[in-house]
Amino acid sequence: KFGVLDPAQTTFAHLLRRAGYATCVVGKWQLLGGVDGPGHFGFDEYCLWQLTRRPGRYPNPGLEINGKQVDYTGGEYGPDVVSDYACDFIERHKDRPLLVYYPMILTHCPFEPTPDSPDWDPKGKGSKAYKGNAKYFGDMVTYTDKIVGKIIAKLDALGLRENTLVLFTGDNGTDKPVVSQMGDVKVVGGKGQTTDAGTRVPLIVDWPAAAEGGRVCTDLVDFSDVLPTLCEAAGVAVPGELGVDGRSFLPQVKGREGNPRKWIYCWYSRSG
Repeated sequence: KFGVLDPAQTTFAHLLRRAGYATCVVGKWQLLGGVDGPGHFGFDEYCLWQLTRRPGRYPNPGLEINGKQVDYTGGEYGPDVVSDYACDFIERHKDRPLLVYYPMILTHCPFEPTPDSPDWDPKGKGSKAYKGNAKYFGDMVTYTDKIVGKIIAKLDALGLRENTLVLFTGDNGTDKPVVSQMGDVKVVGGKGQTTDAGTRVPLIVDWPAAAEGGRVCTDLVDFSDVLPTLCEAAGVAVPGELGVDGRSFLPQVKGREGNPRKWIYCWYSRSG
């Protein structure tokens, strides 16, 4: 069912926490489970939007932080709040293995100004239109890049960058109101469709200690492959009884031949 995580499922956070990792999730939840949901699914701490309620997410957001509802009114920006929490978590746990899962609030609609946009309003409550205005999508992508840079800079400052595996990806293609220009070709967003524009997303891997940069791998990867990849990287065995469908792509990360897929099955429905 859309927007529901089966309480019986075992997550990569469960497996890494059992192996001694400090675990945290920040950003967007949208999986139900109540205030105890993140903990139930293996996370020690959280700073989330859309956990048990759905107020504004961008200017002056309404968030939930470790069981407490926090409503901001001082011009705060939701993506800044949650990414700052992630950076603080990293600093507080710099002396032990750690996992931060960051399903970003950006660049989801409503498309609206960021703090770096000329028409940013720190007193605003966000767009009244569900989609907002697609003209701000570029600003939101740029701000996403800024936030990623902030987290990478924190890893650098703490001396953790070299041996930290960072995965950056998207959960679907761009939204339909977004039209990207690729040379002479206009690409219309395909979110919600089982097409290349709806399902094919980038996967960028950074791990200086183990992965040579500047390479491109064309192997097919599915999101079910993330759990076994993270576990193999951490030296954590995946229990056979879980019956996972994923295949570790750690060999490809390290520049070796892996066990790539020949196909991926995609199915989508908002109704269940």
